[in-house]
Amino acid sequence: FHRLLRQDGVLLVSTHHPFTDWRPESGASYFAVDRLDEDWDVGPVSFYRRPLSRITADLRAAGFVIRHIGEPRPDAGLRDVDAALFERLMTRPIRLIVTAQPVPPGAGP
Repeated sequence: FHRLLRQDGVLLVSTHHPFTDWRPESGASYFAVDRLDEDWDVGPVSFYRRPLSRITADLRAAGFVIRHIGEPRPDAGLRDVDAALFERLMTRPIRLIVTAQPVPPGAGP
């Protein structure tokens, strides 16, 4: 992405929040990179859970500077559709949105 983006370009990454799939009671380390396999409504899906420090370090190593990290909350209208899901999403983030820009050649991050 760094090679393809213009210097004023913006990389927008949307991924699982690192806490979404990590369960402390499992004994697994939050800091591990884990492959997860799940069945979604579209069929089997595989993806990786990474700690926030790994996500940010990988972006920096790829030549990006992070401009913003967001943890979006649901729209208030969800409360009318599914109150239990709304309450869960208001207290436990499931998405992480990262905005980054390429570091100009020769410049530090």
